[in-house]
Amino acid sequence: MKDIREADVILGIKIKREVKGIVITQSHYIEKILKKFNREDCSPVNTPMDPDQINHVEGSSSMSGWVFLLGGGVISWASKKQKCITSSTMESEVVALAAAGKEAEWLRNLIHDIPIWPKPITPISIRCDSVLTMAKAYSQVYIGKSRYLGVRHSMIRKLITKG
Repeated sequence: MKDIREADVILGIKIKREVKGIVITQSHYIEKILKKFNREDCSPVNTPMDPDQINHVEGSSSMSGWVFLLGGGVISWASKKQKCITSSTMESEVVALAAAGKEAEWLRNLIHDIPIWPKPITPISIRCDSVLTMAKAYSQVYIGKSRYLGVRHSMIRKLITKG
C-alpha cells in the first residue's frame, strides 16, 4: 500500500496543521515580492480582520464576485455576500450572474458616453464556471418557483440579447 501524505502546499498556499485547526499562509510569496523590490527591511504589522467577515466565513451565505478588465487592466471588481437566500448552487450562480450583468451594463453605458471611445462597442464577455447556470441563462423560458430568480433570469436574457 502506498504511503499517502497530506498536502503541505496547494497552488502556492502553504498549509500548516495545528491543534486548533489549519493555518494557511503565503508568507513565502510575500518574502519573494519584498526581495524582488528590494524591500526586505520592511517591518511586519498586524492587519485586523473585520469580525463580520469571520462570521460570514463560518456561515452558509453565498458570495458573489466579479472582475472586469479593459486593455488588460482591472477597471471594476467586487466580492460581497449575496443579499438573498437561494436553495441551490445553480440559483446562487444565477444571482451572481445577474449582479455581474448589471455591472457590465453600467460599464458599457459609461464607455459609450466617452466621446473618444470607438463605436460600436464590442460585446462584453462574462465567463461563468457553471455549465448548468449558463444553460439556464440561455434558455428562453425560466421554470422556477422563485419570482425573484425569474426576474433575474429575464434581465440576464435581455443582456445576452443586447450583447
